[in-house]
Amino acid sequence: MALNASNRLTRCLDRIGYFEEKLRSESLSSDELECSYLEQMNLSQKQARQFLRSLKSTYLSIGFFVLACFCALFGGAAFHLGSYECVKITAGISLFSGAMGVLGLSHASLELLLASRITIQILNVNIKSIDGFKNTKALP
Repeated sequence: MALNASNRLTRCLDRIGYFEEKLRSESLSSDELECSYLEQMNLSQKQARQFLRSLKSTYLSIGFFVLACFCALFGGAAFHLGSYECVKITAGISLFSGAMGVLGLSHASLELLLASRITIQILNVNIKSIDGFKNTKALP
């Protein structure tokens, strides 16, 4: 999930750079095209924030899962040594950490879903821009 989100974030940042470059160039043919680029760039920036939140949640979840595994191993060793009170504590920490890891991955998935919805918005802006271009270039 982290690899997917980081690849999509990289593509999104490339797209933002492309739109910035187009907006700075003098070759824009119309104000409508400029508005389309601005809207797509703003949506791409919003999408990049979604991907970044997804990455943060994914890595935080991985950390919680590592903590849960460590506590489970430590609790197993404590059980072997007969320290039953320590087993209770590590079991509680392990369970809490695992639950936080699951919640974090759920949050990361939600962020990716929201970023996908922004992709659809960007496509709609693209389609409107293409339709507008076709209407201005229509043959007599």
